[in-house]
Amino acid sequence: MAAKKQLTQLQIISLLQFYANKRVAEWAADHGWSKMQVYCVIKGTRQNRQIRELIATTIRRTVDELWPDDGNKTAPPLDGALP
Repeated sequence: MAAKKQLTQLQIISLLQFYANKRVAEWAADHGWSKMQVYCVIKGTRQNRQIRELIATTIRRTVDELWPDDGNKTAPPLDGALP
């Protein structure tokens, strides 16, 4: 059985908006964060355990599925191409 492919940043954002039924800015504000904090966590430039856990719960995934290698600070680019 093949391993699941890691979601791109755009896929995470799309799923977050779909499941939350809100834009990222509204969802972030509802939880006391700025949209920039949430986007930085999705992009991988910031590592905030609380935001990661809430994103994962909202889009019905695990933190390990979204950010499998905690040492890797970057998520796949928006177009899904490898760096």
